[in-house]
Amino acid sequence: MNAVSTGFIGMFYYRVSNHDEAEDITQEAFVRAWKAIDKYKRTGAPFVSWIITIAGNLIIDHYRKQKKVEFTDEIEKYPKKTWGTRFRVRKTGRN
Repeated sequence: MNAVSTGFIGMFYYRVSNHDEAEDITQEAFVRAWKAIDKYKRTGAPFVSWIITIAGNLIIDHYRKQKKVEFTDEIEKYPKKTWGTRFRVRKTGRN
């Protein structure tokens, strides 16, 4: 690991709170950037911004995969008009 990848991992760890996931996101961001280098367009922003954008999208995907809402049987105890405010949400999947 070098200082650049360590910096990225630290930045992404802040978002996902899991060192292994942050490493995976860092690696995948660089792989995707490498594969799509021909699509990169100079906009005046630093090149690293493009990689951070790719990683940001991977972080969003990471949370979308984790976000599974599970309704419990307790919802049946409440009238339908309160369903939007009175139910328990339980995360499922990997943390």
